[in-house]
Amino acid sequence: MTTLRIIIDRTAEASCWTHLLGLSGELAYRIETGPATTIAPLTTLDAAWSGHGSFTETGAGALDLTGASEDWTRFDTGLGASFAPTMATETGPVTLEGPAVWEHAFEDVVPDQALSFAGSPTGFTVRGPDARRDRLRPGAGLSFAATYTLALHARPARPLRRRVLQPPVKPRRVRRHPS
Repeated sequence: MTTLRIIIDRTAEASCWTHLLGLSGELAYRIETGPATTIAPLTTLDAAWSGHGSFTETGAGALDLTGASEDWTRFDTGLGASFAPTMATETGPVTLEGPAVWEHAFEDVVPDQALSFAGSPTGFTVRGPDARRDRLRPGAGLSFAATYTLALHARPARPLRRRVLQPPVKPRRVRRHPS
């Protein structure tokens, strides 16, 4: 048995322009199904256009990469429902949320990048993860009352294909009607 250990201590650097334009939204209608439970049919829209200019790395010799400019678009829609029971606690109501959305992608589902090593006439393509054209996206969320008119809501971002950063906790205004 032969063991070969190769250590390369080089750093390649490059610069290029990048862009990202995105829109993401969810529309839901909550229906009370009990004294502390709601179900909400919902629809989603997720659209984005991102890309970067061509680049050539320097600093790593024969390991420097050259990449062509790339654009990637995403246009996904979804239909689903969310089930949300609410529990009373000493500090106020706590709501657990369990959404499930069936999504369809109308654009690219696998991003890729054309690359080549410095001085090489032969290029290669690196492909990203396959997000599938049709997929089920289950989720989970938690809301609790911070004040009488403000609730904090936490729901993790979509897995794998989500490129737009979202805060993990979002404040929500609560409209209370006198009973």
